Amino acid sequence: MSKLVLGLLCTAVLAAPAAAAPAKGKPAVARLHALFDQEWERELREEPLAATAVGDHRYDDRWPDRSPAAREASHRADLAVLDKLKGIPRAALPASEQLNYDLFKRQYEQRTLAWPFKYWVYRITAREGPQSLNEVAEDMPFDTAAQYRLWLIRLERLPAYLDQYAASRMPSEIRLRNAPARSSAARSFRRIAALTSSSATNTCRRRALRSASTTRRTAAPSTPTGCGSTPPPTSRPRRSTSWA
Repeated sequence: MSKLVLGLLCTAVLAAPAAAAPAKGKPAVARLHALFDQEWERELREEPLAATAVGDHRYDDRWPDRSPAAREASHRADLAVLDKLKGIPRAALPASEQLNYDLFKRQYEQRTLAWPFKYWVYRITAREGPQSLNEVAEDMPFDTAAQYRLWLIRLERLPAYLDQYAASRMPSEIRLRNAPARSSAARSFRRIAALTSSSATNTCRRRALRSASTTRRTAAPSTPTGCGSTPPPTSRPRRSTSWA
């Protein structure tokens, strides 16, 4: 996982009740919360898809920057966070804030420890990646012309993002002599192949969905002719809020 978005969100939720109380006389708490706020904003800037997913639409016209320079800059920022955290006396915090401190510190330590292994190079899953980017539109509002323009700008920038995504994987795997296990990669490739199957198969699926919708009130929907005996899908899982 390139960014532990949900982990940071959980940390922010833990801090929220204490943040609502005045921080007068507690400079350590104020400094800790300021660091939380700073990193939350950086997270949203660096992960615009995550920002869109949590309802922050300031970055709806862009994709994550997966260039080597951007990854290096993000890593340096993670190291700087740990340095700032060292300057906040944990003993001066109340018990609830000490828990927030520990969770926050652990998250950034995990990031920095994972950095030398270049985990993004070989991390391939069936649900995370370009094959599910069409679902990004489900998290975006389309109530005004300006919101449609943001989507169009995002689409115009998609080829550059896909080029970055591809460049950060296979060529790097070859150079580093590192790749995902054959069994896990095979499952991902089978899923991608199913999503990009022939037009005849896609037509069959559409006919199956129509058949299911027209016979929704019956006990057993009929199978469209020529589509085999596999029941049509009725739903699909939602995308997770993490992106490689």
